[in-house]
Amino acid sequence: MPDPDPHPTPDPDESPDPDMPDEPGHPDEPDDSVPTGDTAQLALYLALLAASLAGAAAIVILGRKGRRETEKALNQ
Repeated sequence: MPDPDPHPTPDPDESPDPDMPDEPGHPDEPDDSVPTGDTAQLALYLALLAASLAGAAAIVILGRKGRRETEKALNQ
């Protein structure tokens, strides 16, 4: 008795993976936004902004504190 074909031809109506849909899903709402090509990471820039603001605030606060201590020492 001959062996069955080791490489049977796939049925064109049968999807290769039963869990995989035949066509990709479509979003509920179309994306009407214009692609700008901007791939910058907004979170990175916001974190840098927050760090720089914190640094500027620290410089102002410590500068005022140092100035008060200097004036206090000179007036004694």
